[in-house]
Amino acid sequence: MVIVPLAVQAADLPAAKPAANVATPTVPTVQNQPYNWGGFYVGALAGYADSDVKVSDINFEGQPADLPFSVKMTGGQFGGVAGYNAQNGNLVYGLEGDLSYGNVHGSDSTYLNVDGVNFSSETEMKVFGSARMKVGYALDKVLIYGTGGLAFGSVEGTVHDHYYATVVTTQDTLSMFGWALGGGAEFAFNNQFSLKAEYLYYDLGSMSMSMDQVSAGYSGGLNSMTAKTDVTGSIVRVGLNYRF
Repeated sequence: MVIVPLAVQAADLPAAKPAANVATPTVPTVQNQPYNWGGFYVGALAGYADSDVKVSDINFEGQPADLPFSVKMTGGQFGGVAGYNAQNGNLVYGLEGDLSYGNVHGSDSTYLNVDGVNFSSETEMKVFGSARMKVGYALDKVLIYGTGGLAFGSVEGTVHDHYYATVVTTQDTLSMFGWALGGGAEFAFNNQFSLKAEYLYYDLGSMSMSMDQVSAGYSGGLNSMTAKTDVTGSIVRVGLNYRF
């Protein structure tokens, strides 16, 4: 009987093969998608308007009067907006329309009992709207944009002719059309709601106002008046939009 040393027996054993590399399964990472500003939206607006109404070329019952003056109108506005955006990368562009109602009002009494001239005036813009293009740059949920287009407003002018103890009132309402230009910033809370702040400068152009008597008065008072009216101003407003 031959006894083989254990060391020799161990040397004769086959070498152990290294374990095969087992690939570790990879878990796909979820990347945050940038916010999409595209699509239709509607919203609500609230703002403050500051307007200048310049009145010139005044005629009292056909007689020219060198009395140019201006009236400042201020007041709040509330309304709605609707629009559509398209997005290409960070570039966002679209169309927007808005309509607001309010009491943007002003009065002037510069020529009341001064050098024989006896009248005071009031102006009011109850309706303002615009149809504009928008171009902006998106930083995920923040959109910075510029905007410009057509603007319109309903402007009412009233003149009170003070004749002794009697006041004759004449009045006319103009539908004026011009342009608006401005910009703003918008922040999205989620996929549906966003909050914006916006500034607009508008120029509603010039129109001739023909003011006829709307209240009874002394026959010697002012029964008719014509004037050229220019309306410009600014609006600062905030809005809440809902995206579809």
